[in-house]
Amino acid sequence: TPVRIVSGSNTQDITVNTGGWVGTASYTADGTEMKVYGNIVDFRCDDNRANLTAIDLSHNTELENLYCIGNQLTTLDVSHNRWLYRLYCSANRLTTLDVSNNTKLKELNCSGNRLTTIDVSHNTKLKELYCGGNRLTTLDVSHNTQLEKLYCAGNNFSTQALDDIYCSLPDRTGTTYGEIFPLIHASDPNHATVLATNKHNAILKSWTVRYAQNATYIPATTGTYTCPQLNTSRYITLTVKKDSAIKLDFKAATNGTPIRIVSGGRARDITVGTSLYGSTYFTAYGTEMKIYGDLTGFYCSGNRGKITALDPSHNTQLKWLSCSDNNLTSLDLSHNT
Repeated sequence: TPVRIVSGSNTQDITVNTGGWVGTASYTADGTEMKVYGNIVDFRCDDNRANLTAIDLSHNTELENLYCIGNQLTTLDVSHNRWLYRLYCSANRLTTLDVSNNTKLKELNCSGNRLTTIDVSHNTKLKELYCGGNRLTTLDVSHNTQLEKLYCAGNNFSTQALDDIYCSLPDRTGTTYGEIFPLIHASDPNHATVLATNKHNAILKSWTVRYAQNATYIPATTGTYTCPQLNTSRYITLTVKKDSAIKLDFKAATNGTPIRIVSGGRARDITVGTSLYGSTYFTAYGTEMKIYGDLTGFYCSGNRGKITALDPSHNTQLKWLSCSDNNLTSLDLSHNT
């Protein structure tokens, strides 16, 4: 594949292959802009420091792997790069990072930036997340059901925020253990904060809690926090079209609220919070679907003929209900005071 690097009066043509990287080389910038033309799927521009201050990826929508570590990027727009599998943008100066369009992401490394929040709720295929060394105060990984490794040391998490992270981790029972790294080493300034958590909540989900520096286990913690338990006495029942995809959304009175969606003998567990979970499709394996848990908001609009009945009578604490644009012929809200 031919590739051309152009900057000012400098033009250099090279040929790249599928088997591996061409090899790191220096290309002289004759001006403040450099354009790299060609059908590139993997691109690396690491460790240019102050020599690289911005990157525009919008004209290469087929990019699959991007490594731009160790530069001075203050913004990074990856909204056009829907095929990204790996994004490594650590050690820059990013204050925000929007990866909501990158639904194929399997690895994300945004460590060592200045992020105060990171939303990975749309990245349901994510297996590895490195977000250490930022300014995060909360992190929700309840949508990331395939997550295997979480490096989150060096943030501004409180003990409660870390306990919430443990509770939002996906259950890996029956498969390989997950690994979470909330501390760099035993002298980490956040050591006391982590030791005050209840790491047993992570262990119950088959996760090990380790130091990042040498991957040794963090010693016993003293916290007694218990993750919220699923309330099976509260539920909403839908009559649905078998084998169809039902679009639902939820919210609860407290963060970390467990919810279970059951249909045709199959169950899917998620964790929701006080903000909307995000519209998600759930397969109807039978003609009935039950949603268990302490929901205060339930949204099932726009399913048309796939939902023909809705019974919210067993969730009397429901505050918000949106069920427009379905095939309901009756609706009893007499129990939902």
